[in-house]
Amino acid sequence: MAEPNHDLKFDVFYRPVGGKMMESMIKRTYMRITSLNNEAVLIEDIIINRGNSCAIAKKIGDNFKDKFKKQPLFNYRLKYSQESAYELKCAPSQLLEIKIVTDKGDFERKVQ
Repeated sequence: MAEPNHDLKFDVFYRPVGGKMMESMIKRTYMRITSLNNEAVLIEDIIINRGNSCAIAKKIGDNFKDKFKKQPLFNYRLKYSQESAYELKCAPSQLLEIKIVTDKGDFERKVQ
């Protein structure tokens, strides 16, 4: 288990899938992480709520065609300003904390 690296920086954005009206019906969350790191980092894993809830359903592609393509969840590099998006199996109100495991250490953040 890697130590937290307080120099790692990511922006974490999340919202209900389908907007506020759909939130209570489908209980899914769109989450986007953006690298704010000067050096490229290898994303090895993303752990939501210590692995107890809010599992990642799928990685979401950048364009319409990619939205339906099955993609590996992890083991990709993000350079400064590059982002990756996911669909989570929970409502946004259930998202409490996130841990991004990288080759340079772990980034941890409470989101609520």
